[in-house]
Amino acid sequence: MKEYLHDFYVFAVGMLAAVILLALAIAVTDFGIFSWMASLSKADFATLLSGFGGAALGGLVSWFLAKEAGRETLARDEAQRRANERAMALAIILKTQQIANGLFTLKKYFYKSRQRANEALRLTRPMWETTKPVISPTPSRLRYDPAEFAPLIAAKRADLVDRCNILALRYEVNETIVNDYSVRRSAFHDLMGPYSELSEPDGLVTTSVPHEMKNQFLMKGKELEDIIRQLYENVVEDSNEARALCDELTNAFRQHFGEDVYALKSGEEVY
Repeated sequence: MKEYLHDFYVFAVGMLAAVILLALAIAVTDFGIFSWMASLSKADFATLLSGFGGAALGGLVSWFLAKEAGRETLARDEAQRRANERAMALAIILKTQQIANGLFTLKKYFYKSRQRANEALRLTRPMWETTKPVISPTPSRLRYDPAEFAPLIAAKRADLVDRCNILALRYEVNETIVNDYSVRRSAFHDLMGPYSELSEPDGLVTTSVPHEMKNQFLMKGKELEDIIRQLYENVVEDSNEARALCDELTNAFRQHFGEDVYALKSGEEVY
């Protein structure tokens, strides 16, 4: 604003000085290109001078209006750019929260499975025996659009861009492994069905396989155990990372925009 006023004052003083110099030149010059003005009456001279003054004033007004229009255009462009950045920032936060919620749900499922195993005094049994298949929909395939990272780049937090992309890829892998484990365990359950029976009211199933199938049973069981334990570790680690990333994104955007892009209600839990 100070720079704007300074330009205005400089222009106004310049125009006024030009008019004054022109008037002085006409008054004191009686030769050259101004000699023909010596015979002008005072009325004619006043008319001529007012014409120059009007032209100067008109130019001044035009310049002022152009300057004001340019300032308003820049302000609108800046407001639009800021609004677009906020929209992209909101998209990043919401997608990250979706991933965080999905991981939290998986982690909670594992915790409940371990809790049931502990209550049934089967916590020392292989994990695949106490973790039932997960009934899950088609993988969400949550991905970030590269253009959505513009506000993070503007906020000079490129490190969060890498973390967002890595988290999305790991979540996609986790969803794929969950479905793969569920399919494998269900198929194994069907294979062992003829050799299994419900031995207790609480749902405990015991399996007795023939000697010739024992090696196959052990190999399939080890395969499922390796999958479910690695998945469990990944889900716990990624769930903690997703929660931390949500907090860091919120803080980064709060600092960049001066306010929250997406404010949660007090006490609300989204992951």
